[in-house]
Amino acid sequence: MGAALLALLLWAPAERAAAIEDQVLRYKALYGNINAGRLEVSIHREEAGYRVVSTGKPSALARLFRFNKYTTTTRFVRHRGEVALDSGTTVGRARGDEFTRSFRFNRTHDRIEFSDGEHSAIAPGERFEAAAFPLLLMLRPVETLEGARVREVSAWRAREYIYQQPVEEIVETPAGGFSSWKITRRRASRPADSVTVWLKQGDNPIPLKIAATRKGRTGTLLLTGTGT
Repeated sequence: MGAALLALLLWAPAERAAAIEDQVLRYKALYGNINAGRLEVSIHREEAGYRVVSTGKPSALARLFRFNKYTTTTRFVRHRGEVALDSGTTVGRARGDEFTRSFRFNRTHDRIEFSDGEHSAIAPGERFEAAAFPLLLMLRPVETLEGARVREVSAWRAREYIYQQPVEEIVETPAGGFSSWKITRRRASRPADSVTVWLKQGDNPIPLKIAATRKGRTGTLLLTGTGT
């Protein structure tokens, strides 16, 4: 799946939870049937909002397919009383060379600015999601999702997706079986591309499983454990 998987803006006035606690989430990564390695996600509360650090650690086999270690740091801030996506930076290695890519929301000029010099305008009332980790989805009331349009933002681009109706499902992971909300969004211009997140039901709705399909290939993350 690459950095987008190994490597969602809150629009409802009421959040699902008052706050997300500091915690570490650990995942097993699969690319098709290939063991692609591990992903560790650290969630930190800050005075202005949240900082999420995602570190992908590829397996030896995955490295043969040019999957490399990377770290993505995503920040979320309070904006007009809601938690909003603010910025993100990915540092890694590709084809033997180190790289750094980033984005930031410039709300003064109503645009998203990318480190390659490109920018994308923000329309009034537009909604956004972070590609690296669905922290904002953990805050959203499930009943507000069906039919919602959002733009998924990474350090490379912003793409529009549409949410389908969430469904309840028992999901099995290496960390155990859990009751979850299965939540799928499909790319507006290419519906075969999708991201599905199984959110744990309860007070700490962490992602139990994430599956991203792009161009007919699927990458999957499965929760293996948690910590602080």
